Amino acid sequence: MRRKGFRIALGAALLVAIALVLLFVVFPSGSSSVDAAMLDRVSERADESSAKVLAQQDWGDGRLVVAGYDRRGERRLAIAFVQDALRGWRVRGYTEELVELHDVVVGSLVIATSEGGSSQPAWSVAVGELEDPRIQRIEVRWASGDTSTASRSGDAYLSAEEGETEATVIRYLAEDGTEIARVPIEAG
Repeated sequence: MRRKGFRIALGAALLVAIALVLLFVVFPSGSSSVDAAMLDRVSERADESSAKVLAQQDWGDGRLVVAGYDRRGERRLAIAFVQDALRGWRVRGYTEELVELHDVVVGSLVIATSEGGSSQPAWSVAVGELEDPRIQRIEVRWASGDTSTASRSGDAYLSAEEGETEATVIRYLAEDGTEIARVPIEAG
């Protein structure tokens, strides 16, 4: 009888140990929100209090998120795919670029692509910060022949297109549709 009790206790302890390994190693805790996950990722590189989420968009089973931050006097834009995991939000894909606010006269511009993954379709994005307050909408023409639009989000924009394609032209538009700037993108 003692032997049976010992085996049951040992089995229960083993199950608890496996559950703890799964909980803390296989499924570690993420952040409490999309913004927190992105800021956790960039804050370690950013100058004090400069990191800020600028724009985001639902994508697949998660969100595409753009954050801006300063590092040693230089401005950087970060793009990430953030997903709600079992125990919180986690950054699943990430890239960043050094930018100038005047990259394209009216603001900055970063174009990025990703082949996607099991929970996110492949994507191409045009993102940036805006200097000209008249700009309210951005229109991106892609090499695939599609056009995507994005509204201004604070002082930033995020325009996404499904698939890996290249932007050919970006138009920066006023609220009434008046073109403020047109930026052709060279293939490369």
